[in-house]
Amino acid sequence: MAKIGLALSGGGVRAFAHFGVLSNLKWAGIPVHVISGSSMGALIGAIIASDTNIELAKNLLVSLSPFKLFNPIVPYLGLSNFEKIKRLLARLNIPKDFSQLKIPLIVTATDLKRRESVYFNSGNLWDAICASMALPGIFYPMKIGDRLLIDGGITDNLPVNILKGEADFIVASDVNSASRKYPELTNSFQIVYESVTLLVEMNSRISRENADFVIDVPLQNIGILCFSKSKLVINISQKATYQPITELKKILEEKDYVHDRSLGPLFVSPLP
Repeated sequence: MAKIGLALSGGGVRAFAHFGVLSNLKWAGIPVHVISGSSMGALIGAIIASDTNIELAKNLLVSLSPFKLFNPIVPYLGLSNFEKIKRLLARLNIPKDFSQLKIPLIVTATDLKRRESVYFNSGNLWDAICASMALPGIFYPMKIGDRLLIDGGITDNLPVNILKGEADFIVASDVNSASRKYPELTNSFQIVYESVTLLVEMNSRISRENADFVIDVPLQNIGILCFSKSKLVINISQKATYQPITELKKILEEKDYVHDRSLGPLFVSPLP
């Protein structure tokens, strides 16, 4: 049986768009056999791979705010540790070990010392997710063994290549590239933000080219920390990815990778 891989990009709140992608994949009857994810995409990937209740997880995540994620401490290597993130993982019923997942998952992080991407698919899942989400300047780097790890998006925000050999057909869900407008820079925060965004876009280009199918979600004027727009992100993604996933279904049918020609119910309703 052909295996379908799903690569989920990071993007902060923008990554909540992966929920819309997932709902339309299920509607189209397209199975996912292996998942890779970076940063917030790693968290969403863990939710999918855990077979946890998607509706409950989604409703919990859209209620988040910076206060519920960040645990302010005296600045040294970052503004926050991962105490609240791990509480969130517990509430989402994400297991602590990769071996307890229902679907294989690969989590991407960046080794700050070795200047390279690091990929986890075994061991402590919570630590791997925290490392993948360790946005520089916001979270402390995560120490795992002799590695000092930061956000996976810095080196591989759309982890497609790691799925080569693990899947016969790779679908990439990218929440950062479509119809993005560059703002006029007026303060230092915007300069840092756009600098990180540049790194993300540059390392995503080759990944996009190597994917068999790319799903873009147009999320104009929604920043990575715009928690107040999280519901909007999910609703936009459900509508915007309906047509491309319909096209994906046809491609997979032609390859005989999907044998069920029927369509399921649109089981996820828009958030109020």
